[in-house]
Amino acid sequence: MTHFLTEILRVALFSILLTCSVATFAADGTFEIETKVPATLSGKLSYASMKFWVEVSGKDAVELWFNDEDYTALMELVGTQVAFDGSMVTYTNGSVYFQPKLVKASAGFTVRKNDELNFDVLLNGELLTHHDSYAGVDVAHQFAIPDGKAALLELFSGGVGCPVLYQLVVVRQDSPTMMSEAFGTCSDLGKLSPTTNGFTLNLPGNPSERWVWDINSVMLRKN
Repeated sequence: MTHFLTEILRVALFSILLTCSVATFAADGTFEIETKVPATLSGKLSYASMKFWVEVSGKDAVELWFNDEDYTALMELVGTQVAFDGSMVTYTNGSVYFQPKLVKASAGFTVRKNDELNFDVLLNGELLTHHDSYAGVDVAHQFAIPDGKAALLELFSGGVGCPVLYQLVVVRQDSPTMMSEAFGTCSDLGKLSPTTNGFTLNLPGNPSERWVWDINSVMLRKN
């Protein structure tokens, strides 16, 4: 009799466990969201093995749940202190993640690396110019101007003989894109000073150079 009751209890327990296990999954076999609560999260962002998490002082680290389109933006923040708005998400298997709501980058100049020595310069996602003679291209400074935008590009050689040169790009409505020739002293110790009307770029060298760009005249000149 005791053995019979024991077998009944085993069957009942197995049925309960099976029911709970099946309820954990959605129709496609994935875990379902149980709760999603608006929250904020602050701390140091870390990354390893395709996972991001935020180290919160005095508390356990919180793993992030992110979309593929957020991967690049998150990678740029790894190792820094972050403050995210988003939601704390709990799944039916008990897992808890923070889902950040990332602010999309504002439109402007960007550089896309296609391959070694192969870079596109874009404005609002549209191709402006292409470089295939430098080891690196970066946007040193960009700013709005009347009826358009302007950017100062850094052109890196990848060597020590002439580490970096510069190029100015100016885009205005109803006007052709203006691009200067590469300029500079080859020094990578230049000092860029943005102003309300443009910028000043002081470059050490023999001789040294001082470049000034003014929004009003749209002219780049060497003093």
